[in-house]
Order: sequence, then C-alpha cells, then structure tokens
Amino acid sequence: MANRKRCTGRRDHCTSCDRAHHSRLLRHYPKPEYWWNVLELKSAQPHSERVDFHYLALKFDVGMLDDPADYEALAPGAIDLGVPEDAVRVLETGLRKGVLAGEHEARFRRMRAHAQAETARSSDGERSRSAGTTRQQRTA
Repeated sequence: MANRKRCTGRRDHCTSCDRAHHSRLLRHYPKPEYWWNVLELKSAQPHSERVDFHYLALKFDVGMLDDPADYEALAPGAIDLGVPEDAVRVLETGLRKGVLAGEHEARFRRMRAHAQAETARSSDGERSRSAGTTRQQRTA
C-alpha cells in the first residue's frame, strides 16, 4: 500500500482523473465539446462491435460524425438492429451536410432508398401484426 501513488486530483495527473473530470463536466454542463471529449476517450477503448455501433450513434446525435466511413457503418448497423428509420435519418443528414457527397454519393443514395424500403416494410409489418392481434382479441 505504501508504494501506491495517490492521485492529486490534477487533470494531467492520471487518466482516471481525466475521465472523472470530463464526466463531471458533462453531467453539469452538457456542451457538445464535452460530449466530444468523453466519447473520444470512451470509443478509443476496445469494445464489441455492438458497443462501437452505439458510440457511433451517440457521436451522430452530438454532431461529431464527419467521416463517410462512420455514416457507412452506422446506417447498415441501424437496419440490422431493426431501426431502419434511424438509417434513413443518418443518411439524409450526411447527404444534407455534404459529408456523403462526391464520388460515392450515388451509393449512399441507394443505401438511403434501401433503408426507406426497409422502413416501409417494417411499418407495414407492424400494422399487419397489430391488426392480427386486434382480430385475435376480438375472437377471444
């Protein structure tokens, strides 16, 4: 125990203090730049693909995504998780901001059309499932 270094509480002293400092700032003053700092620290650590997807989603919500590869990872991940409407929102935002413009813009537009089709299919499926449930409840 005597060899253990004690944290002085200075921000530059240790990474746990740095994380605690950013988390405290974020809790009391939720500015985009504090989200940026915390998400960069957290996403730099090794995780599962699912956790990485959720960090990308948080970065999107905060407005941190500026790389087309991030949009490309986030949109299909949302479809795979069963929320294609989020994929549509992500792709439309990327296209509107110009992040997805350029030589691959046509591919991103096709991805958006696919996500819109998945959204329509899932909403039709929800309606038919809820109609089936209603019909079953009436016969019971």
